[in-house]
Amino acid sequence: MYDGTLWRHTKRLKSKRFEIPQNTERTVEKSIREFKNEIRTSKFKKARPSEIICFMKHIKINKAPGIDSITNKMLKNVPLKIILKRTEIFNHMLKFRHFPNCCKTARVLPILKPGKDPTHPVSYRPISLLPTLSKLGEKLILNRYLTHATKLRHPIPQQFGFTPQLSTTHQLIRVVEHINEGKNSNLATAAIFLDIEKAFDNVWIEGLIHKLFAYKFSQYIIEIIQSYLANRHFTVLVKNSDSTPIKLQAGVPQGGILCPIIFVLYMNDIPQVINITISLYADDTAILSHGKTSDKAIVALRNYLKNPEAWLVKWKIKLNVDKTEAILFNKNNDDWPKVKVYGTPIEWKKEVKYLGVVLDKQLNFRAHTSQDQAKI
Repeated sequence: MYDGTLWRHTKRLKSKRFEIPQNTERTVEKSIREFKNEIRTSKFKKARPSEIICFMKHIKINKAPGIDSITNKMLKNVPLKIILKRTEIFNHMLKFRHFPNCCKTARVLPILKPGKDPTHPVSYRPISLLPTLSKLGEKLILNRYLTHATKLRHPIPQQFGFTPQLSTTHQLIRVVEHINEGKNSNLATAAIFLDIEKAFDNVWIEGLIHKLFAYKFSQYIIEIIQSYLANRHFTVLVKNSDSTPIKLQAGVPQGGILCPIIFVLYMNDIPQVINITISLYADDTAILSHGKTSDKAIVALRNYLKNPEAWLVKWKIKLNVDKTEAILFNKNNDDWPKVKVYGTPIEWKKEVKYLGVVLDKQLNFRAHTSQDQAKI
């Protein structure tokens, strides 16, 4: 999407951001009505056999199949005649803006978390396996989605999740350098790390479609994504048997190619102000503020938090306040005034974990090193 260098990416931080209107519920309902009433055009970008062959070349053969039992190895070894037929089928999918229902059932494998009680459902991590042909259809949609997203310079530059050439390491470097820049300028840094509850599972689909419409994506792209997200089901695999399919009531499916990218778009209009630094990796959100004193850094952070609070409610994004953490990067251990999220005071921690790395108050990484050594 971009040239991938961290510094080129950072220069985009002052780029103009799209503003979603107020009165969200009514606005969303109105925009979806307008979208449905638009005259349907026949224009769409056709799939080509070469596009499908290119995707098939890059898939990994050791991935587990979905409920269709079609493996990636099988997909990679089909004859040209089948590829041509698939191209025809997927062009019908794009033309009629209909994602096949047979590709919308996920197989969920419950994996027991280490050291957890196997009798408790929450002790399991669900791994979602989508049909192999679903991923091929998603890839075709994604290629067309990214063409428009690139023109809009999406996602916002603060978002490093699912962005080419950017990783958790790049985002961590950005956060650490921001804190160190403050130290070098004798500024205190206050930070809060928001924990979004079941981010993918709780996406408000109508709100997502509204944002696609507001960002002026092509009609056929919006309709095919809408079809892709509608009437989805999942089964749970237990002892080599699938349960009865259950309909998903909300959210975007995990395990696919398309959903991480459109989830990033859903987070794209998070409020921004000049004196606050936001760092995103998908839903992992860090918010940092500088101040000449710790008190001033805290006040800046506290004043800003009213904005994401309202934004989260507006877009029906649930925040886990109990798992949200705050830290003040300074040498003192004084009892500083706490920031609040939805009226709940957030305790100042001596260390927090962000994107798998422990950040301590002095930013010397001793706590992280100790934890790594203990694992060896």
